[in-house]
Amino acid sequence: EGEEERGSREGGEGEEERGVGEEMPLFYFPYAVNEYAPRITAGHVVLTCILGIVFREEQAMKWVVAGMAFDFALRFFFGGAPSPFGLLARLIPALGFLPVRFTAGTPKQFATFVGTGFSGAAALLYLVADSEIAGATVLGMLACASFLECAFGICIACLMMHYGIRFGILPEFLEAECEEAVIESEKMFRESYFDPYDSAKPRKEKKHVPGLAGADEPAAQGYVALQMEEHPDRVEDIALPYKEVTDEYKLHTQNPIRYITIADFSAPLGCAGLAAVWKVADTVLGTPPGVWKTFAVGSAAVFALYLTLYALRAVVYPRKVWKEMHCQRVGHMFALIPLIFLIFSFLARDFDETFADVLFWMAAPLQYLFMILFIARVLSRDFYREHFMPSWVIPAVGPLIAAFVAPDVSNTNLRVAAWFWFGFPALLTITFFIMSLWRFFFEVHPEPRQVVDILSLLPSLSFLHLSYVSNTPLLFIVNPTNALKYDAFAFATFFAAVAFMAVMAWAAFFYNLFGQHRFHKHMWVASFSLDSFAIACLFFYARVTKSDASEFLLYTSLALATAVTGVCLGNTLVDICLRRYFIAHYKWGPASFMKLTHFAIRELMDQLRRQVNQISGGGASADEGKRVGAMLSDLIFIHDMHQRHEEEVFFPYYRSFFPGAFVEHTQCHEELEKPVPELQAIVASLTGGDDIDGAVQKLGDILEGYIKDMEEHLDAEELRIIHVPRKYVNLKMQKLLIRKIMDTYHWSEHARFIPIVLRYIPYHAQRIRFLLALHWAVPHEMQRIGMWVYTALPRFTWERLARDLPAIVPRPLFSHRRYY
Repeated sequence: EGEEERGSREGGEGEEERGVGEEMPLFYFPYAVNEYAPRITAGHVVLTCILGIVFREEQAMKWVVAGMAFDFALRFFFGGAPSPFGLLARLIPALGFLPVRFTAGTPKQFATFVGTGFSGAAALLYLVADSEIAGATVLGMLACASFLECAFGICIACLMMHYGIRFGILPEFLEAECEEAVIESEKMFRESYFDPYDSAKPRKEKKHVPGLAGADEPAAQGYVALQMEEHPDRVEDIALPYKEVTDEYKLHTQNPIRYITIADFSAPLGCAGLAAVWKVADTVLGTPPGVWKTFAVGSAAVFALYLTLYALRAVVYPRKVWKEMHCQRVGHMFALIPLIFLIFSFLARDFDETFADVLFWMAAPLQYLFMILFIARVLSRDFYREHFMPSWVIPAVGPLIAAFVAPDVSNTNLRVAAWFWFGFPALLTITFFIMSLWRFFFEVHPEPRQVVDILSLLPSLSFLHLSYVSNTPLLFIVNPTNALKYDAFAFATFFAAVAFMAVMAWAAFFYNLFGQHRFHKHMWVASFSLDSFAIACLFFYARVTKSDASEFLLYTSLALATAVTGVCLGNTLVDICLRRYFIAHYKWGPASFMKLTHFAIRELMDQLRRQVNQISGGGASADEGKRVGAMLSDLIFIHDMHQRHEEEVFFPYYRSFFPGAFVEHTQCHEELEKPVPELQAIVASLTGGDDIDGAVQKLGDILEGYIKDMEEHLDAEELRIIHVPRKYVNLKMQKLLIRKIMDTYHWSEHARFIPIVLRYIPYHAQRIRFLLALHWAVPHEMQRIGMWVYTALPRFTWERLARDLPAIVPRPLFSHRRYY
């Protein structure tokens, strides 16, 4: 558990939201890339161009060139994550065959844009103009440019962009943005993979027992004295625990047994769903049966591996499994296991009907029982809106799949049972669909899992339709000619799924709803969602009409399901090779605002120490003195605001849980305030230009001791306090505490404090998370905060923040959105 709470200063705020280098969002071009990835991609392009020239008369080769143009377009708009060339180029360095050396991503994106133009022109010349010589000429030009990139690292389009900036054609902030991204990526990679923690002692668990010393008010003292006198054993039972995590490990510590979670089963679910899609396609379209059988065997192997790992986790870490089962956010995901068994019962019927029946009767009753138990738990416990997630519908999807598979069970009349599996889950599907849309309309959803979870509604609609259609002919055959016709409910459910798919597609491609975060295991939800929709389209095409519209839906859904599963599989393999899969999951919330301030303070102290060391030899200029004075002033101010947030807002609330806690931290705050008057005098000397060398010397004499005391204080808070809000303060109270901070202090203090934190937080992804913590608590304040940030931070930093979090863009800037 201690490792799950980590997010050390060395490596950033955990693994989920890093936004630079190899960990950029899924559908977003990276700010920095490994230099060898585009060079490998260029090698693929050279090979494809040569083949396109040599076999230019072959129709199949012309379509390969068109595919290369499409791949270029994918990489231009979305980066390498959804691109076959891009995935292969990232996988080779991830396997360790090549070193990691970062370069700016923006020039590479421009190069991809140029490549899109050349390859697109060649494809049009081949397929539309039927001009093979002209198309081959264009491919030759593209091959030459790509060869220079592949063999020598010479990027012609990158040079064009460089000179465009130099001559004022492109904005200058692009160059600064690229430099910042490369520096951040190199630092993050070095610290994440090579810098270990500075201790290798065993882990110890300690407890802070409340005592009279910590109760600073008479009423609190009386309360603590009474409890200690009457119930000392009970006071011990609820004392504040904390774990001293002192194991030596790196941020990318990979442990498949310890860190596999129930949500990881969405990967074999997506693979098995794709096998089911191609099995239905075999029946409807006559596709080769070897395709779906290959997918079925592969997904079965993956599922068996995951089951083995999770069973080992249950044996070695039973408490972790127990916590997952009782967690409001992931407990419902245990329905994935019997759900996968139901899909395999559908797939296994062509291999062994008896085995398929065994799988069905093992999974179907268990799935229905799990749904009943889950709904009973929801009804019997207290929940509030933020506990609800669209994926709560998954326990209802399983019985619908059972109803869909039931007609194929051998030698059994399951007409009544099929409708039994259909009835209550259908009601839950409609209920959860309405609740999910309501929450997404009116709630802030900053976590990527919450955003992707909305796709869980698509399989619920698809299997609501499929289970009804599969069983309707059994009960409502009027005459043989109408046996396979759809009734009103069947049409309504199918077109509801089509409309919802259209909404999701529009949100994905035009509003970038699902591409704002890097690839994560929860994105496998998209794979199974598209699988279910493709099966529904296949049934509609086969049973109702073979019109152009239904054919378009059929082939589009089939292509999307296959492509998205391939993208998820490729990115999963890359993450495993880069040690980003089966690792600790960092938990965060609105109160992470406080810990992220720690990162800014640490980085500010490091920069201040370096600046002082550079000019401590004498001869410092007035500008250097002002720079050091401004940084020292920022340090004094940011820590003063931070400790006021703690002493006036957070600690009083925490002490209502533990009256005797945090006394030493308050005392440490008082100790850290003692040298402040002397530091402020040094600031005045540095900024005023009076005896700069003397002020620097005086600062150097006290700075190391002050920084050491500050670091020890921050370490102690991160060890003993950081976990308190996550374990004891619910989301609603966390948001209220952040709102109290915004309301308690004058706006001018916030207008200085927030930009300082954002300026010194070391990584872009941490800046985004800091703003998201505020957005979660005070969404109505974000545009005012954006005004402060826009006027205080460098242009390139603002552009990156506004691009990833448009909610902060104030009037009258472009891309401003009104907040009603």
